[in-house]
Amino acid sequence: MSENIIVTQCRICRKPFQSLGGKICNVCLDRIEKDLTLIRDYLDSDQKSRTIEDVERRTGVSKEIIIHLLKEGRISIDDPSGGTLCCGLCGKAISTGRFCEACKNKFVEKIDNLTPPLAEVKKKPEVRRQEARRSKMHIAAKMRDDGK
Repeated sequence: MSENIIVTQCRICRKPFQSLGGKICNVCLDRIEKDLTLIRDYLDSDQKSRTIEDVERRTGVSKEIIIHLLKEGRISIDDPSGGTLCCGLCGKAISTGRFCEACKNKFVEKIDNLTPPLAEVKKKPEVRRQEARRSKMHIAAKMRDDGK
């Protein structure tokens, strides 16, 4: 099996690195995990309302890393200054992730409408083939019927 290793630029440090598809180099990934521990320790110790700037000042973690962790949904900060993170669809201010709850629910509903019901998926392949054959118009039969 050949792996497709490409050289790409790290989204965090902007240095080139060999990747199997990831967008962040291993050095930055290790740093992010350590920073995540610092941030979570701080957030667990102080239940007051905090801003991204406050977390940055108290932990020494860069604003870029904090925002990255917020977008990934790995931390949540109720930022009273608002506007730091916005829903990718409607633009509403959010505290974590990429989408607000309303847009997530709409997205899930659309996906559910696109996917076949579980009962259909669980049908045996032969049953599905037979049903498909019955629902198709066969051109040869149609031509025979038209010729009569």
